[in-house]
Amino acid sequence: MRKVCELGRSMVEMLGVLAIIGVLSVGGIAGYSNAMFKYKLNKQAEQVNQVINSISTHFNRFKHYMLTQTNKNLTQYFIAMGEIPDEMIKNDNSKIYDVFNTGFEIMVEGNGIRIVLYVYLELTKDSVENSKKCLNIITVAKENSANISLLETYSTAEDGHTSYTALYGDKRCSGSRCLKNFSLDEAYLLCTKNAETKDSRMKIHWNF
Repeated sequence: MRKVCELGRSMVEMLGVLAIIGVLSVGGIAGYSNAMFKYKLNKQAEQVNQVINSISTHFNRFKHYMLTQTNKNLTQYFIAMGEIPDEMIKNDNSKIYDVFNTGFEIMVEGNGIRIVLYVYLELTKDSVENSKKCLNIITVAKENSANISLLETYSTAEDGHTSYTALYGDKRCSGSRCLKNFSLDEAYLLCTKNAETKDSRMKIHWNF
């Protein structure tokens, strides 16, 4: 009796193959997304570090100018000096943007007694990615604590009440309020505590 050679695959087998391909595709996309996010975190750290170093380097150049100004935007001057990476510059010279499109402004504040780097992070939105972006910037600031006067987060609740958290640079710190001694766990809590507020931002200060 001759055996009949059966060609092809059954519908069940085909569905099984498609399911395997689907799982592998999802895993591949997730792996790629994670790798891209890590790349962007590294790029963000590099960009923010350059901006912080630039402000620290040129801070004293603005001392006389600052005494005659208040709430003056200095971002355009740092752009004109070539101190800002090209990829952070967009059409609006009053702000610069990191790889995540987080906005930054370099301002004169307090009747000319300090320069402040405003960081427009979405601290009110509680997500893993937002927390990691926030942690990333705090880590970069911590590495530059010798040149920074203060890192501050501030938030405004629905009732208008405003609260602050301040971490001081090496020259002004004491005890647990030192930026250089701030742990990752404490930084995580700082990045997530304002999730229910109406508005929340981060500021990095250089004071005379």
